[in-house]
Amino acid sequence: MTGDRSRAVRAVRASLALVPPAKNAVNWRYAAAVAARIFAWGGAPDEAVATLEALDAARPGLCPAEITHDPLYQMPLERYPRYELLRARLEREMNAVGSQRQ
Repeated sequence: MTGDRSRAVRAVRASLALVPPAKNAVNWRYAAAVAARIFAWGGAPDEAVATLEALDAARPGLCPAEITHDPLYQMPLERYPRYELLRARLEREMNAVGSQRQ
């Protein structure tokens, strides 16, 4: 909120380290989703996408549609190639599941 992106990124790294997924997967999922947004808007796109990839792989994880369509991820990352690769893969997976249900 103060515009100090590097401070925000440092703070979210420290916060995320306090919630290891092996200790509490549900709390980690929430913390990681918020962290990915802060990384994305704070100018740390690699960490944002790595966190989204971890959220995709986790159980419980983040819904693929949230990763691909939530503007809090999509807007700051839409021109970032690694995010676009993740997004394209998740879209293909969602389309494949959708076509199997028909």
